[in-house]
Amino acid sequence: MFTGLAEELWIKWELPGMVVLSLLLQFLLVGFGNRQRYQGRWSPYVAMLVWSTYSLADWVATVALSALLKAKKHDLNSELVLFWAPLLLLQLGSPHTICAYSLANNEIWLRYLFGLVIQVEVAIYVYIKFRINSTLTYIAIPIFMVGVTKYEERVWILRAASHKQFSNSAFSSPKGATTKSNSLTSSHLP
Repeated sequence: MFTGLAEELWIKWELPGMVVLSLLLQFLLVGFGNRQRYQGRWSPYVAMLVWSTYSLADWVATVALSALLKAKKHDLNSELVLFWAPLLLLQLGSPHTICAYSLANNEIWLRYLFGLVIQVEVAIYVYIKFRINSTLTYIAIPIFMVGVTKYEERVWILRAASHKQFSNSAFSSPKGATTKSNSLTSSHLP
């Protein structure tokens, strides 16, 4: 009896619950993402909150997107389902206050690039699957484009902050600049 009720509640509230949980995790990251480096009495607790929220946020959004992929159109009768895929894609782009929790996250930017490609394909499929003939279909397009752009920005930032890219940019000479050895040899030429 209890398992039947629990199963019915899970079927009804699985997707909305995951979307709301993902949104709540994003709000926590926006609020506390830049506070992980502050010192003080609460700093270990804030660091633990930020780390756990950062670890869960991508996972919950990915699971919610995959649940949308498996869902049947007749099971979800809300028109807002059309917005869930672009919203989840936007959340996968990460808030501005935290893009990577540690430097190690910068080194796995290729994994995020692969995730970007797969998640965008899934989101496009879900968007096409749940589209309806209303103005909501057209309103969701800008949200979708912003979500893709935000996710691309996250991958680009992680790549730019990776050790290899950072070393190349820090130790290379700017375009048009001459090195000391080049300027000496060119000034002594007839």
